[in-house]
Amino acid sequence: MAKRLDSAAGLRLVSLFCLLAILAALVIYKQVLPRMQAAEASSGPDPVEIEIIADDLEHPWALAFLPNADMLVTEKLKVKEEEIPVR
Repeated sequence: MAKRLDSAAGLRLVSLFCLLAILAALVIYKQVLPRMQAAEASSGPDPVEIEIIADDLEHPWALAFLPNADMLVTEKLKVKEEEIPVR
C-alpha cells in the first residue's frame, strides 16, 4: 500500500518540484537567448512597399481580396449631419 504524505512533506515536495522547474527554465533561457539575439541582429526588418490605391475615400471600411488578386475596397456610408441652431 502506498504511504500517504503529511502536509509538510507534500509542501516540501511541491516546493522542490517548483524549484527544479524554475532552474530548468533558466537553463533553457540561457541557451536560447543568445540565439534569439543573434537572429534579431542579423536579420533586419523586411522591406515594405506602400502603394496608394485610392485617395478619395473619406471613411475606408473593409478590404476583400478576390481569387484573381483583385481587391475590393468598401467605404462606410456617412450619415447626413445637420446643424440645428440653438434658440
